[in-house]
Amino acid sequence: MYELIGCPMHLGVSNKGLQQSINSLNVRYPDLNIKKIDEIIVPEENLKNLKNLNSVVATCTSIAKETNAIAKRGNIPLFVGGDHASAIGTISGVANNVKGLGLIWVDAHSDINTDVSTISGNIHGMPVSVVMGYGEEKLVNICEIDTKILPQNIVLFGVRDMDPLEKDIVERLNIKVYTYHEVIERGLEVCLKEAKDYLSNITKLHISFDLDVMNPELIKGVSVPVKDGFNEQEVDHIFDFLLEEFPISSIDIVEYNPICDTDLHTAEFTYSLIQKILDK
Repeated sequence: MYELIGCPMHLGVSNKGLQQSINSLNVRYPDLNIKKIDEIIVPEENLKNLKNLNSVVATCTSIAKETNAIAKRGNIPLFVGGDHASAIGTISGVANNVKGLGLIWVDAHSDINTDVSTISGNIHGMPVSVVMGYGEEKLVNICEIDTKILPQNIVLFGVRDMDPLEKDIVERLNIKVYTYHEVIERGLEVCLKEAKDYLSNITKLHISFDLDVMNPELIKGVSVPVKDGFNEQEVDHIFDFLLEEFPISSIDIVEYNPICDTDLHTAEFTYSLIQKILDK
């Protein structure tokens, strides 16, 4: 059984529109009744390479406690956000309960920077490295497990925007990547089946889905749009495949920004995707 929770986190990218994400969805779709986890704002050290570090750590720790409790009840956390730094919290909480956890990161960005490689200092660009145990100690040690997921148990899917130093990290750790253009060229089904085979040794799968993996001409309600991207039918197929072929530990749907959602189509799609998952 899924338990629906969310956090209107904006601290990882400092985009205030994300703060409206959960309230906006709950008002528009009261049947969702997303249980909201509030952001926690604490004094900061004003680090250029780790913006809002202390508040991100505090908020992700709160998210981790909630997802840990859900997993201990034998249920599946379905988390809605808010910026992608929140995945540090969801994965940390679930990893407390699952050994051999796998991750498929469905995102236009690889989000595998560290405090050393980052250009922006935005922590929403670092969660994949953090859950592998790389980067700032305060982030890495949430839930007191430094390595939540091994590099060989991670697939980046749909990526089309990577910083040069991110590419170096991916190559050094031999992270499996399916770029958006590779998926389109080789076929969605082919790449999904390969990803399934690649992750054959995991015990359960965490799906972390960023709405910006989709084409911003179709899905406008995101903070960091990137040209091209999946359409609605393709994302539906990705979820149908993953939900049928893997034992699921937990799911993120993140980066919904109501301010950018000028036609409300992103809200409609997010709602339909949540319903699809809950109906499985």
